[in-house]
Amino acid sequence: MTLANELGNISSTSFREQAARAIRRAIFTGKIAPGVLYSVSALSGQLGVSATPVREAMLDLVSEGLVVAVRSRGYRVVDLTPQDLDHILRLRVLLEVPTSGEIAESRNDDDLPRLLDLAARLPDLATSGDYETYLENDQEFHLGLLALSGNPRLVSIVEKLRNQTRIFDVSKLAASGGLAGSAHEHLEIMKAIRDRDRPRTEELVEHHILRSRRAWPAEKAAGS
Repeated sequence: MTLANELGNISSTSFREQAARAIRRAIFTGKIAPGVLYSVSALSGQLGVSATPVREAMLDLVSEGLVVAVRSRGYRVVDLTPQDLDHILRLRVLLEVPTSGEIAESRNDDDLPRLLDLAARLPDLATSGDYETYLENDQEFHLGLLALSGNPRLVSIVEKLRNQTRIFDVSKLAASGGLAGSAHEHLEIMKAIRDRDRPRTEELVEHHILRSRRAWPAEKAAGS
């Protein structure tokens, strides 16, 4: 495994932020997997940066609920239980559903083109195998939509919750067919928002959020 290509242009951001972003993407795409212990030295070697920004990045990911520290040994990805996922998704429903409904009622026409463009890209990305780009566009869509609420604290909280649900390798979701179905739902959500249909928007957003639970691996669900 090599993570060096996860690092982009570092001129506009810190090594710490870039390392956190690269490791986060690797977790979401299964390159860094639950149950495996990763040392800072190994990760820094893979990323091609010094240990200090990687150590700082891992502490950031601990605070985000993505990894846990194993004293004097390294870090491992959080192994979510079905109950953990239920708790996270319940919070997302409480925050995202009414907020999306309010946005459907109050949105301006100028708010729609960028979100419609992102929604239109997602179905093709879901079947392309380019899961990193899919995840980036998906995150931009959902956080961009919530940003229309004018509540940056809500956006920040939801971003953390969304990231925690992405510990389930997206390639496995794609293999099950769940990713393609999820991708098409973005267009349905945007149609309801365009029509200023609050009840339909809230119904679709809740269904979309809870899809994560339905797609949870069978071996995990069996332990619930």
